[in-house]
Amino acid sequence: MLKILREKAGSWFIKVILGAIVIVFIFWGVGSFKNRQMSAAIVNGDLISLEEYHGAFNRMVDQYRLRFGDRWDESMIHRLNLKEQTLKSLINLRLMEQEAIRMNFFVTDRDLVDEIQRMPEFQRNGAFNSGKYRQVLAANRLSPEDFEQMQRKSMLVDRFIDYIHSSAVVSGKEVEEWYQWNNAERVLDWVKFTPEDFQDTDLTEEEIQKYYDENTDKYKTEKQVKAQYLVFKTGNFMQEDEVTEEDVSEYYASHTAEFREEKEVKARHILLKLAENAAEEEIAAKRDRLMEIKAEIDAGKDFAKSAKEVSEGPSKTRGGDLGFFKRGIMVKPFADKAFSMNAGDVSEPVRTRFGWHLIKVEEIKEEKIHSLDESAGKIRKQLAEETAQKKALETAENFRDGVYSGDDLKKSALPDGMEVREEDFFTAEGPADMDAKVKSRFAAAAFSLGVMEISEIKEISGDYYIIQPVEVQPEERAPYETVKDDVKKDALLAKGMEKAGEAASRVLTSARSGESLGGLLEPYDKELAETAPFKRGGPIPGIGYERDILSDAFMLTEEAPYPARPVEGRGGIYVYRLNKVVPADMANFEKDARGIRERLMQQKKSRLVEEWVAQKKAASTIRIQDGVI
Repeated sequence: MLKILREKAGSWFIKVILGAIVIVFIFWGVGSFKNRQMSAAIVNGDLISLEEYHGAFNRMVDQYRLRFGDRWDESMIHRLNLKEQTLKSLINLRLMEQEAIRMNFFVTDRDLVDEIQRMPEFQRNGAFNSGKYRQVLAANRLSPEDFEQMQRKSMLVDRFIDYIHSSAVVSGKEVEEWYQWNNAERVLDWVKFTPEDFQDTDLTEEEIQKYYDENTDKYKTEKQVKAQYLVFKTGNFMQEDEVTEEDVSEYYASHTAEFREEKEVKARHILLKLAENAAEEEIAAKRDRLMEIKAEIDAGKDFAKSAKEVSEGPSKTRGGDLGFFKRGIMVKPFADKAFSMNAGDVSEPVRTRFGWHLIKVEEIKEEKIHSLDESAGKIRKQLAEETAQKKALETAENFRDGVYSGDDLKKSALPDGMEVREEDFFTAEGPADMDAKVKSRFAAAAFSLGVMEISEIKEISGDYYIIQPVEVQPEERAPYETVKDDVKKDALLAKGMEKAGEAASRVLTSARSGESLGGLLEPYDKELAETAPFKRGGPIPGIGYERDILSDAFMLTEEAPYPARPVEGRGGIYVYRLNKVVPADMANFEKDARGIRERLMQQKKSRLVEEWVAQKKAASTIRIQDGVI
């Protein structure tokens, strides 16, 4: 199956996959392709096996562990509701897969090959590499056949989601209303009460000690690790002259797809939408309307201008511009027509499941196959890199097989030319003198090990590491005497903030009762300040970015100009009132309209999918086994 993707297998060691491919590995697990007796859920008679659920759950947990690093703990499984998240996602995907099959969506082998070849996880030097493809899959315990079936299902669902998205429409009125809402401004009168306003208070020794005891988390030393390690640098094993002409020729002959650039077409289109079950009268009327538009274009009207005026597709604002695309990207009737046309041609109306299209082909990039001479340098370098990686990994594996946790790396028999390196105590951020691309992953590995425990081989930034912590300084409570000055300062600040809050509350309560806000501030030797006009996104002139004030300011009215209570912000407590409402300036509306439309379109698309899932669930028979979540 799809042999073109799987020639020349290797044994490259990869532990973790990142990027778009993650969703495939998590939710289209191999467990879904085998018959199972035990189920986690049954969706319209279609079983989601316990093995499939557990596999997806474990892969999701792995991704969160990777995301949180040293901050991860197992309680997050419950706090993040990962079990329910996993099963909910599997059920939603199964519903969409069922509907896509019912509606006769399909993914061709060519579509699948193209999609996999575009994945950066399987590329080397910007091009698909079949060796890396198999190595990545092997590292994730997947066969190419299983992954391709998983990917096909994922693409099928993606196409169904695109179909749902196609009904999203944003009107000009919605765009204008959102612009006015987002660009309206407010002016506030405000005053800030700070802890420093109340610093005449002193603290007893008992109060300082009490603050320390109640805030121990503020006075802890960070965990630090001291480690030694070996690094097997791929570059040290690089010998490009070992790659023969025969190797280059053989690779070229067996990887022809890597050197083939498919034909691409650059086109515009005008879409008049139709429901798939539209009445014959509506179908005919829309086609007639498109023929009228074509007649105008044939008579000299600009195609892009017509698209902006009448198209009902998401590319309308771009004059129908679709850019360059390959045949498998578009639905079949559209692609068949576009790829049969010459540059400059305008098609007759073309019917797809989205409606009627008028297509204009603007440019064609014909298929091209790069010759062996053109590709030899790139192939030679790639093969040398693959060989170097393999040698580096094999050397690391041979060494790792000969040592055991508890052994001292420094006392081990090292490969020729290698030495054990050391990093003095470092935090979870990583050693200060280490490359930024390496330090965080190095630290994550070191912090996951016990003292003198030897790591498995870690692939970091293309090289291979074996890491051994030799000493750990755990996080611990700092002794009171060493932090007493800081504790006193913090306790004074806290007490001052408490008094500032009390004063702010008294002033606001009186102002809301009708007293003059300016007069109420005189005993505190303070004056009202006035902001310049500001928008919802902030910051507020004179105040800065204060989220609670920003959200509250746009709820205030002339009839109710004061907030319900003072707001604590950075460094103090705020009292404020609405001074003025400034309507949106429409001068930039035309310039901003396209971006607003796109944002609203994305929001509508998301809602459409959520609504479809909710409706489908309500109409479906879904049984979740007891005890699964």
